[in-house]
Amino acid sequence: MVSLKIKGNLITAVFGLGVFAILVTQAQAVVISPIHLEMSVKKPVTSFTVTNESDQIVTYQLNTLSWVQVDGKDNYIEANELVVTPPIVSIKPKSSQTFRVALFKASSHRVEQSYRIILDDISTYVSDESKTGLTFIFNHNLPLFYAPLASVDSVVWSICESDVVGKSCLLMQNKGNRHAKMVKFSAVSATKEEPNNQAKTVLAGSSGKWLFSTMQGTENTTSIKLITSTGPLILLLKNLPSSN
Repeated sequence: MVSLKIKGNLITAVFGLGVFAILVTQAQAVVISPIHLEMSVKKPVTSFTVTNESDQIVTYQLNTLSWVQVDGKDNYIEANELVVTPPIVSIKPKSSQTFRVALFKASSHRVEQSYRIILDDISTYVSDESKTGLTFIFNHNLPLFYAPLASVDSVVWSICESDVVGKSCLLMQNKGNRHAKMVKFSAVSATKEEPNNQAKTVLAGSSGKWLFSTMQGTENTTSIKLITSTGPLILLLKNLPSSN
């Protein structure tokens, strides 16, 4: 089972949906498991557990968003069809809380439905002005997918136009009815391999683009080695069509 562990001994700021941290003094460690949620007609309820390994009470308010992609960009709107219980809770130090997610009315879909479960940290910290430092506050979001009636995987790869000098562009078009994920890839030449760890989830009917170095001469890029949600794949550039 995959889990996510975040420790407050680092200062980070990732804007948009994701982990957001503001400066803090007290170290905070939270474990979330699993971090990838799935539902279906046969599995109308799912759950995840948050473990507070810190020495302070952490309070979360839960919200749900419907997740769509337009022109490869993520968009979110309020999701009224999902219910998360408990919707707000305080987790004591060294304790765990299990959250359950359900649909108001389970139904079948031809295309996978995608959501985000948002955990807003609304903890109230009492600071001591005589001490230096700040406290970490984290917001988390988890992807949730409601499976289609019958899954179809269909991804089309091509070379797209790049407006960055020295970079080429790889395009993934997801023509299936459920999400596909690029985990990582490498541009491969006769003598070397340049890794790229830009992981991205591409929803059904959407597309994703990645830039990679255009190696020239004896270092000319010949192929792309990928790890995707459906397994490893090698793309020969000479066989890829152009999407321009």
